[in-house]
Amino acid sequence: MMPVLMSAMTMLYLLTALIKTFIASAPVTVGNGLWCDYPVTAINQVLSEQQQVAITSNVIWPPLHIKQSLSLTGGYDSCFSAKAQLSTASVSRISGQQRSSAIIIETDHLAVVNLSNLVIENGVAQEGAGLHAKGSYQLHLNQLLVRHNHATNQGGGMAFSGEGSLIHIAHSKIVHNSAIRGAGVAVLGNSNKLTINESMVSKNSGSQFGAGLFCQGVHLIELIDSSITNNTAPWGDQLFKDISCQINSKTQTPAFSYSALK
Repeated sequence: MMPVLMSAMTMLYLLTALIKTFIASAPVTVGNGLWCDYPVTAINQVLSEQQQVAITSNVIWPPLHIKQSLSLTGGYDSCFSAKAQLSTASVSRISGQQRSSAIIIETDHLAVVNLSNLVIENGVAQEGAGLHAKGSYQLHLNQLLVRHNHATNQGGGMAFSGEGSLIHIAHSKIVHNSAIRGAGVAVLGNSNKLTINESMVSKNSGSQFGAGLFCQGVHLIELIDSSITNNTAPWGDQLFKDISCQINSKTQTPAFSYSALK
């Protein structure tokens, strides 16, 4: 009888420890429905307080303001699947609502920000209508679709300001954005390094120059298995850069395909 009791107590102890480990490692979830830690309306509060955040794909999210290091993952069907960290091929839509940048990253100290499985759309701003990063940061942007954003100056899809920052874009598409300069991507500030890996910058429209990529200042840009094509502007359809901006391009593997980024 005693061994059976001890075995049951051991099983209960192990189960309790497993549940505690699961809860401790699970991201904070934001969305509508059961298992969500916070409602949709609290998203920017959560982004200012938590460092591992998961959001659902069943709502259109308002503009986001990120001021600290964090990881934000979208595309989950429910908060339960987010807590269980079940893999997803879906995305969450972040909208600038035609009145601001869809995502602003603004820090006064070095921040490491990871964004994945997001659609960034319908932003309108002077710079960085889709995503505008400024300050000091390391960005890891994975499986993003940046579309239908308009900047009245530069950086329709994305603008990276600041100094000495590192940006890595992978498995992403930046398409159908518009601006005067850098309708797809604008690299501004000084001494930033941008790596674009297995991604596409296409069908963006600039009213002056550099519709695909605009680079102003001393920067290093590396294009790996990526394409900047079919962008349109009066001058420098695909690329427009200062002489001090260095761009390297290399091809190692076939172009990527990510079905959720349509």
